[in-house]
Amino acid sequence: MLPPRPCDVPEHDLPRAARAQLRAIRRLLGLPLTPPALPADDHVRAALYAVDFVEKVDQADRVPYDKATRAKLRPLVNTVQRALKLTDALPEFYRMKLDQEKITLRDDLNKHLEILERDLQAKPAKALKYSGARQRAAAYGALTLLARYPDRWRGKPFSTHLASTWCKLAALLYGDPRANLYRAVRETKKKYESVGRL
Repeated sequence: MLPPRPCDVPEHDLPRAARAQLRAIRRLLGLPLTPPALPADDHVRAALYAVDFVEKVDQADRVPYDKATRAKLRPLVNTVQRALKLTDALPEFYRMKLDQEKITLRDDLNKHLEILERDLQAKPAKALKYSGARQRAAAYGALTLLARYPDRWRGKPFSTHLASTWCKLAALLYGDPRANLYRAVRETKKKYESVGRL
């Protein structure tokens, strides 16, 4: 489940750890510790939400294929197979009509069946020790915050050494102030330097 969007829940209703994380980020950027009056102006919360969203999307591919999941997949696979047989039994003129109206019923069912059968044979995903997607999202989120508040940081904002503001901010967005996000920050810098945006 995704965390609430900045506009959905007042900051004082967030968990204590989330409020502490927001305060630490604002402190590092030199921003007021109280949230802005308008949720749309709370770029720190928006950056945190984006990091969480990227991680959830990345983990969506890592479905835990346990016995309960397989038990629910089997009848679904059988149902799709039956639907394919019923589609083949349709009269030829009706299938031509579907083709004329760009309805690709058989192709769609085949795609669903392929994915379901693959998932049915998949092995359980191992738990992640850390999320590379979250690290990259945190590095990018830190970059956007540094670019949004250019008058707030001291020294070279886009320096990538471990004690740099960028690395510290990325670690806070990642959720662990002690995390070493040097590699993710360095990759992000190279990526945006190559397209001339840094």
